This record gives sequence, structure tokens and C-alpha cells, in this order.
Amino acid sequence: MQFVSRLLYVRLSSLTGQAGKPDVRVRLHPLTAFVSHHGLVWVIEILLMASCLGVAAEPAAQSRTPIPDATAQQTAKKAAGELFADRFKQAKTSVEKTTLATDMMDAAGKVQAGSADQYVLLKIARDVAAGTGDAATALQAVERLLEQFDEPAAELIGDTLLTAAREATTSAQHKAVAEAALSIAGKLSDADQYETALRLGEAARSSAQRAKLYPLAKELTARIEEIRRQQLLSEDYRKVLNVLEDKPTDPAANLAAGRHLCFVKGNWDRGVPMLALGSDQALRAAAIKDLRGATSAEEQAAIGDAWWDLAETKQGEVRDTLRLRAGLWYRQAEPKLAEGLAALKVKQRLAELDTIEHEIPAAPIAATEHRVADPRQQLLAGAVLLMTFEAETFAPKEGQMFVADLSGCGNYGIVEGAKRIPAGRAGSALQFEGKASIVLPTLATQLTQGLRQLSISAWVMPADLKGDSMVLDIGFVANASITLFRVDDKFRFSLCETACAFEGVQPRNWYHVVAVWDGIEQRIHVDGVLADKITNDRLVLNATSIGVGHGARLGTQAKSASRAGRYFQGLIDEVAIFKRALSEDEIQVLFQLGRRGEPLLKAPRTRSGR
Repeated sequence: MQFVSRLLYVRLSSLTGQAGKPDVRVRLHPLTAFVSHHGLVWVIEILLMASCLGVAAEPAAQSRTPIPDATAQQTAKKAAGELFADRFKQAKTSVEKTTLATDMMDAAGKVQAGSADQYVLLKIARDVAAGTGDAATALQAVERLLEQFDEPAAELIGDTLLTAAREATTSAQHKAVAEAALSIAGKLSDADQYETALRLGEAARSSAQRAKLYPLAKELTARIEEIRRQQLLSEDYRKVLNVLEDKPTDPAANLAAGRHLCFVKGNWDRGVPMLALGSDQALRAAAIKDLRGATSAEEQAAIGDAWWDLAETKQGEVRDTLRLRAGLWYRQAEPKLAEGLAALKVKQRLAELDTIEHEIPAAPIAATEHRVADPRQQLLAGAVLLMTFEAETFAPKEGQMFVADLSGCGNYGIVEGAKRIPAGRAGSALQFEGKASIVLPTLATQLTQGLRQLSISAWVMPADLKGDSMVLDIGFVANASITLFRVDDKFRFSLCETACAFEGVQPRNWYHVVAVWDGIEQRIHVDGVLADKITNDRLVLNATSIGVGHGARLGTQAKSASRAGRYFQGLIDEVAIFKRALSEDEIQVLFQLGRRGEPLLKAPRTRSGR
């Protein structure tokens, strides 16, 4: 039995209390029987659910087939026209046309699955049934199409119901269309198909009035008004996206975009990173906590508390939405929390959420993809070194292995013993063991020309905490160098003799480390948080002051004669160096990219590796 048919049977069984004993109508025609019992509303929901679940809903199923190309469809249409020519001429009444549509669906079940012939037969069956106002039979064809072919569900169902509404003649047909359209109009709106949603809403309201279903007509009127409101909000959102194209870290624009994605569209996965860059400090703090995630039940509960506390300052739907976000984290924490007041509080709040109309999502809510400005576009434009260590950035030449600099500044690296592994923070990373390093022969000279500010960003996983080891070294050691290194359980950022540090490093954990010097302050940020800062306003960094003659290296000291014992052991990924001071917002962008496992840039391999 088909997946959707099984869903219909399960739903019908739950309503009739006869699981395991379906009547003959359900066994032979599950969709038609279900409609006769309960109308089209459940059918719409199940069709949409089946389309969204895809092959994940049925492990044995194959992926849905792409829509056949126009040439194949044209050939199939010609063959179908010849085969059913007499039937088309004879079908004059609604009953005869419905029978024709049913027979064409039967024929579609006898041809090759996924073929253009099957696609065209089902499409024609849908058109014939909808053209006579028979929404139930038309949706049966839609069920078969969505099960086999990669069609957009909401649009296909919406178009089918619009046709059926236009051609409906009986009160029963108008009733069926109106009831089904109430659900699908909202789905179309969620998919940003506002014009189609409004046309369907208007058609359905007219059908409801013709069927004398005045409460339903009133409900459709309210739905139309809500769709128009969402359409206006969407237009405002697109204006904000235009701002973000030019200013990807603009706080006001990020706040507006993040609020729209989270509170209107339910797309927290894309919206939370924007709230973390926004101008609302309370939302920003909660979003940053959310992005950092949790490794324990207590941390999960703390993230839930952050959203809940914020919800207490709001009203209406925003308050409910923030509470539901808190509930997502509470639900993960609740089974693992030790008994105590914290656990009781979480249980109480989850019980309180049961009174909210919407359900707590089981995972970040998926929504229609929007073209959101990529903050990397401007941020990375100022880099003098970008290394992602993806496979396509490596290339051998003259017996050596080169790794490309994606900044466009030509500061390629020469690999000396380091190994690329696929399990990086974002894609691949470099593993440093023994006496491995990356030589950066041109970086020091280019970096020190007119250097008045500096930023270094890297994802680092130390394998151990023994002694001290260099992540990046440029120039001499200690009093004449730019160095990012680990000493015992600390990360230290040193400019000549001045250093700031982060304490509490654990082995085999990823850390996003950013070192910044703005000409006045020297700072180190770890995982998006300022860890330490000192004043360093008298320093002049140039080729002479940092000993450019000794070059630069990743994974050990630049000065080759004294590298023994300072080799880094562990993983390094996503290295970026800038001749300017990164802002806190920009540091958050880099941190969020790594948190999501996205490389800084994607670029094709160059033949030289440079």
C-alpha cells in the first residue's frame, strides 16, 4: 500500500476506532473513501506532510523523480491523446469526465514508474477532474504525482483547487473546495506565494458563500486579511535584505530580518544568527547563547531560561513564540536534568506551554529559503590570507604540496608534514603531528606594509596541553613577533613583548580564537566572547620591528633555528588574517560560520595551488 494511503488509513482508523479492520472502500480507494468520511482538509494536510517527508518517511522508498523535460512530455501527450481520443469525445457529463480521469490514473499505474508517460497521464487526469469541479478526484491524481515526481506540493495543490473552484457547480463541490483551500492558502503564504494564496482565498470564500457556509466564509475572510498582512511584512523584509547586501553587519537591518525570520516565518535556523548581530541587546544576548549550543542538560536549560526570561518582557504572539523557543531547549534538557529545583522549574514551564495553541517544535523549524545577504562578501574582502584547507585548495608542484590563499593576495602555503583530514570544524582541516607546519613565504612582507591594525582568526583544537606551541608565528620570537600560541591551558596573543590571554583551554575541543589590535587596544576573543584586553597604543609594526626576514609559519615558530619543542599538536582550520581590526559583529559572523560548519569561502582548485 502506498505511503500516503497508509497515512489515510491510520488517520481514519484513529477516528473510527477500527484499526486493523478497514472497510472495503478504504482498501480499494483510500483517498476517495477518506474524503467521503471527513472532507478534504485532512487530505490536504497529509499530501503536504508526505511531500515534505519525502523518502525519509519511508526508508524503502526511492527518491522522487525529476519532472520530465518538455520534449518527453510533448511526446507522451501526443500518445495519450491518440489512446484516449474517443473517450475525450464521449465524456460530456461530470460523471463521465470523472470516470475518464479515474481510468487515466489506472493507466498511469500500468506504465513505467517515473516515466514521462506516467507524469502526463496523471497531469491530464488531474486537469480533467479539476476541470469538472471534482476536487476529490483531482487531488487523488495530485497524490500520485507528489508520491512519484519532484513537484512543489503547495503550488500544485493550490493550482488544482483554483481550477476546481472555478468549475464547481454543486454545493457539495463548492463546500469541498472551500474547506480544503482554508488550509492550503496558509501553506502558500508560508511559502511566500502570496498572490496565489490570495486568489485561492478569494475563490474559496466565494465557494463557501455559494454553499451557504457563512461561518467558513467569515473564517476565510480573516485568513485573507492575515495573508495580506504577511505580504506587507514580506515586502518590508525584502527591503531590509537590500540594506544587508551593502551592509551585512548593519545592526538595525539584522534585527529586522531576524525578527521576521523567527517571529513571522518560524525560521529560527536562519533568523537566530541575524538576531545575534542585531541592535536589540536582550535578543542579541539570547541568540548568542543559542548559537553556542550546549553540551549538558544544565546548559540546555540555561539557554531555555534565556529565551523564557526574554519572553516575560513581551506580550501576545511574540511572547508565545519566544516561550516556544525556550521549550525546544527545555524539552531536550528535561529527561537528563538531575532532580531538584531546576528540573521542577523546567517541568512546570513545559506544562505551561501546553496551554499555547502551537506545538513546541522538535527541531529548528524549516521554512522557505530566502536570498539572505552573505556577510562574508564584504567582511572577507579585506583579508590578506584566507585558508580553508578544503581538498580543492591543495595542489602539488615540483615535489611540494601547496595550499591556496583564497584572499586573492597570493600568500600561498607550503605544506611540511601537516595532513588534511575531512573531520574539520568546517569541512576539512589540517592535522599537525610531530614536526609539521605550513610555511607562508610571502605573508610577513605583505602584512607589514603600512600595518596599523591587525586581526587573526582561526579555529583551533589542541591535542594536548603540554608546554607551549605555536598556532601562528610571524617574525622573531618574543620581543619582535606577531604570535598566536598555546601555553599550558591558555591561548596567548603576543605583539612583540605585549600579550593578552584566554585561560581554561581543554584538549580535543574546538575553539574559535580571534586576536585583534586596533592600534590602541590588543584583544583576544574566544568563541565570540571577549576574553582579555590590554592597552597597546605605542607599538609600530613593520618589516624591521617584527623581523620579517624570518617569515611566517602555521604550526610552529617562524625562526627555523629555534623551532624545536614549539610544534603545535592538534587541528587548525579556517585561518583568516586582516590588516584591520574586526568589529564584534564581524567576529560573531566568523564564529557563526564555523558553528554551522560553513567554510569561509568556496573556490575551485588552482593548478598551481597558489
